[in-house]
Amino acid sequence: MQGYARLNQAEAALDVMREFWQQGGEPDDSMFEVLVTLCVRTGEFRKALQVVHAMDKLGRPADKMRIKKVLEEFYRY
Repeated sequence: MQGYARLNQAEAALDVMREFWQQGGEPDDSMFEVLVTLCVRTGEFRKALQVVHAMDKLGRPADKMRIKKVLEEFYRY
């Protein structure tokens, strides 16, 4: 997933996460953070929100300050 993130390939990274989840893996906070950051960086805001929703479904509240910082960095450029 990190490799796809470095290449700005949000959909491929999301596919890796989906496959991991479907095989019984439980994503950790760093995986979610990578996905949210990648989705914002590539302009996939709806997908970023879907990742945040998935976090909530798992009982892992999103770090709202971190997401805010990512958005601010994106809009700075």
